Amino acid sequence: MWRDIIGHIPPKPSFSFEPNEMELLSKVITQNNKTVELNAKYQRPPRQEKGQKILRKKNVHFHLGSNAYFLQEIGRFEKILDLIALAEGALAEGHD
Repeated sequence: MWRDIIGHIPPKPSFSFEPNEMELLSKVITQNNKTVELNAKYQRPPRQEKGQKILRKKNVHFHLGSNAYFLQEIGRFEKILDLIALAEGALAEGHD
């Protein structure tokens, strides 16, 4: 199945979501077959525990992105291992 990827959620570090906003956003993402990028350079989506739990609960799909502009930056995910664990947790719970 084809999925468009949404990156940089939220667009800047000072931006945050309320839980009800994250619920609505997650619902719209899944209804429209979109995928959320786990972005290594910008470390998105945010590390708000409630928001991450909502994404998992709503069966949001994830994609890894290093945002690389140089060959040596490809696959550098050390800064977002916790976000990767979020996606792995979703897989362990039977979501993809």
